[in-house]
Amino acid sequence: MVARADAGLPAERVSGTDADAVLRHEYTHAVVHRLSGGQAPAWLNEGLALYMERGPEAVGTWDREVRRIRAG
Repeated sequence: MVARADAGLPAERVSGTDADAVLRHEYTHAVVHRLSGGQAPAWLNEGLALYMERGPEAVGTWDREVRRIRAG
């Protein structure tokens, strides 16, 4: 993945908190790509981007999910 200025993000359809989430998601892709030299597995890159997309709400979700899964 290479970040491009003309990537075609439909800014007119993204606003407010949606825009914040989209920017966190896409920025995370760029950071992971840069830090890994483009070698991060796609599942890791997307997983981190999805996690970071949620911003502050993501804090503690791992523990909650583990408890939910264990509870059945």
